[in-house]
Amino acid sequence: KCMIGYHAIPVIVDAYVKGIRGFDADLALEAMLHSAELTHLGLDAYQKNGFIGSQDESESVSKTLEYAYDDWCIAVFADSLGKDSIAQVYYLRALNYKNVFNPESKFMEPKFNGGFKPTFRPDEVTFDYTEANSWQYSLFAPQDIVGLTNLLGGKDSLEFWLDQLFNQKSKTVGRHQVDITGLIGQYAHGNEPSHHMAYLYNYTNNPAKTQKYVHQILTELYSNKPDGLSGNEDCGQMSSWYVLSAMGFYSVTPGSDIYMLGTPLFEKAKINLENGNSFTIIGNNVSDKNFYVKSIQLNGKTLTKNYITHAQIMNGGTLVFEMTDSPQSTPYQTYNQVIENHQFTVPYLKDSKSTFSKKTKIELINPNHMGTVKYQLSDGKIKTYKKPIKLKKTEELTSWVENDTKTKLTPHSLPSHKVVSTHKKVNDDWDITLNSKPHSQYKGESDRELIDQQNGGNDFRTGKWMGFYAQDMDVVIDFHKKLKINSISVRFLQDANSWIWYPTNVEYYYSNDGKTWTKLDDIKNTVPNTEYGGLTQKLTTNKPIKARYIKIVAKNMGNCPTWHPGAGNATFIFADEIEVR
Repeated sequence: KCMIGYHAIPVIVDAYVKGIRGFDADLALEAMLHSAELTHLGLDAYQKNGFIGSQDESESVSKTLEYAYDDWCIAVFADSLGKDSIAQVYYLRALNYKNVFNPESKFMEPKFNGGFKPTFRPDEVTFDYTEANSWQYSLFAPQDIVGLTNLLGGKDSLEFWLDQLFNQKSKTVGRHQVDITGLIGQYAHGNEPSHHMAYLYNYTNNPAKTQKYVHQILTELYSNKPDGLSGNEDCGQMSSWYVLSAMGFYSVTPGSDIYMLGTPLFEKAKINLENGNSFTIIGNNVSDKNFYVKSIQLNGKTLTKNYITHAQIMNGGTLVFEMTDSPQSTPYQTYNQVIENHQFTVPYLKDSKSTFSKKTKIELINPNHMGTVKYQLSDGKIKTYKKPIKLKKTEELTSWVENDTKTKLTPHSLPSHKVVSTHKKVNDDWDITLNSKPHSQYKGESDRELIDQQNGGNDFRTGKWMGFYAQDMDVVIDFHKKLKINSISVRFLQDANSWIWYPTNVEYYYSNDGKTWTKLDDIKNTVPNTEYGGLTQKLTTNKPIKARYIKIVAKNMGNCPTWHPGAGNATFIFADEIEVR
């Protein structure tokens, strides 16, 4: 599947490690490095910070995870070509997945302003993930399954996490996403990020659960009817999962030559190989009830590992599964591919809120079991973090983890990436009342989003916008005393592709008691609703008044127009920020 990331790279690398080498490898590496060093689609933040924040780019968690896997593939390729210095750079980048892992929740979570977003729910579908939620992405580190297992707390913790995944209610909350289909609990076989998960039980002390869930997926989520696939057949992935899994093995980590063993669906399958050899898979005693593996022999020798290599297949021979009707406790040696960790994971803020009124305290968390947190404020002095940092003015905070010079060098000897967070002191003398309720996905940081003195960007998905669906935006600001007001403006967003349009007009009112309102102005929008792209504009009144209260009503344009793909459906108003001068 080639949506986010630079996933042409794993295809090339997987082919190379499996012996397909009729191409210019040096030129291919050059192209890979070009893709990985671009600065679009969040890659600039990824390279600088070691992760993508939700304020940097939409689908930030998914992109961080998939870039990290692609980087591992580059490292493997460079390694195989003897390019050690390049390989080391990309092996380090392959560990960036750890920078979005929350050690408190054990999920891959979106970050905002250097901390984890406070409203996280693993079953919620948001723009922090690509066609998925955190359940479906939190085990996406196929390049470092051992490292991920250690983050979770070990093999038993991985098994518990997987048990929770497959036994959750098959219901998501948040944004509707048609691609989340083929659900077993929160496992979504209809979308590819979940496809390796059933095989991860092979990395626990209970590999029989891989056999249980692979058999369930094969028999319940596929059929020979017109709707026989449980999701999109993107680049043939739904079918290829079935073909490989039905034979009894699967490539959990493309870019390696390893196939994890599962459970065969057929009594016999034969692969006629291009080199003239053949590889036969036998399922002795296999049936709808006998899908558990009792033992496995390769060319007459009992396997003690729960994987085979590509070379073993290409050499030809016979793989025999002895099947039974109950889970077996046969111990197998798991493939322990390890990325040696030379770099600390970034610290994170306990509270990622970007504004404060009078003063605030910043607490930094070190997710590593070693190292020291360092930080730097605008005065440029580097300090060791020992207790929460007190701020009384607007500051930019830079924090990182480095080795403690009092101890010997550890495997985490390289400093982490530096994390930059902003903490803006704002005037909170005004109060705002939202008479219209913002959409649950687009509420901003707080109810004060519209007057927090920070502007949203051109992409509504990166936060800092307040979205109102199928209604007008109706808000009241209380200054707590009469003020002389020269102008009032509201900044709006238009993104017609996403059903977001400028309001048709904005009505401004004022009052001194908050009950009786006088209309001040009515400003019309003149930008056509046919204008596409992430557009912003301010709609401003320059009529001076003296008032304690102002009321702003932005009129929704109604349903999507007839020429639009969403014709007849309700539309959004997105606003941020209200400026009063």
